[in-house]
Amino acid sequence: IDSLGGILVKDCETVSRAMNRFLDEHEDYIRGHYYLEVSSPGIERPLFSLEDYRRFCGKKVKIKTGQEIGGQKRFSGILEHVGGDGEILLRTETGKGPEESETVRIPFEWITKGNLAFEENNKRE
Repeated sequence: IDSLGGILVKDCETVSRAMNRFLDEHEDYIRGHYYLEVSSPGIERPLFSLEDYRRFCGKKVKIKTGQEIGGQKRFSGILEHVGGDGEILLRTETGKGPEESETVRIPFEWITKGNLAFEENNKRE
């Protein structure tokens, strides 16, 4: 299951119980024994589509590319923007100072893996 505001274990439990009740009442949907598992994409959810990247603008992400950009293939930073042409702008820390960063332009088609990066201050209460 998924939600713009995030998912709690309690949310998975609620959906699981509702689905179990429905399936018990409609036995013809699934014959025999079944195992129902309800889960969420997780705290470091994978990003697959441009829409996923657009949805999480402003969040910290990790990206791996198939081709080098500035001598590297692994990036971590704040997802700033996703252009109509699929170019992703990622603000990364340079390590040159406490507040210094640079923006990296990453073509979407070069991305081999992307996911949200856990941030303690982004957790849902």
